[in-house]
Amino acid sequence: MITIKATQHLSFITSISSDGNYIVTGGDDTCVVLWKIEEKKISFVNTLFAHTDVVQCTAIDTKYGIVVSCDRKSMIISLLPHLDFLRVIELNFEVGFIPYKIIVLTYSGYIVIAAKDKRRHQLLIYSINGRYINSVTFLGEFYDFCGCSDSSGIDYLLIQFNPKEIKLYDSYYLREIQTQYTSENETICAFYYDKESNLINIVSKFSVTTVPFSHR
Repeated sequence: MITIKATQHLSFITSISSDGNYIVTGGDDTCVVLWKIEEKKISFVNTLFAHTDVVQCTAIDTKYGIVVSCDRKSMIISLLPHLDFLRVIELNFEVGFIPYKIIVLTYSGYIVIAAKDKRRHQLLIYSINGRYINSVTFLGEFYDFCGCSDSSGIDYLLIQFNPKEIKLYDSYYLREIQTQYTSENETICAFYYDKESNLINIVSKFSVTTVPFSHR
């Protein structure tokens, strides 16, 4: 176990993400902090002072060399390995929505941001350059989502809308393609896509199910 004994934040941490090489944290102090994971220790790299509100969520992607962070109104893209500021993008959230998760898709580099209010969830898609592409709003239950891709290099989204079903969506138009997985008995607690093996790993209360990713 590796423990960070000191933090560069001036207030409590509100977001954390890692890719195995770096850790990025966002805080109530509006700061984003980058840490380097080294053998048996974690070293401070840099602090980004660019947000004007609480950092709600973060993501890091070493393939594209970026860190993405969001507050209620804006997304900031920074560059690895030093967390150098690149650009700020004003987000097109509907009134009352708060971002809570960011992912970067493998082949397209699309940045997918999830936000929610009391009754709805919204997904927004931006290019890696920060250009707005599309968005969709879902009413009702929305449990989680992740990215996946096929052998031809096309990215998709896996979305769980209810306790026993995962659906496949295209990552550009945000349209439903098919039901990817249905659990007959157990509630789905978590799922993730392993791009190396092209498998979807689905965790329920008493079991783990592995299914190959494919689409019609």
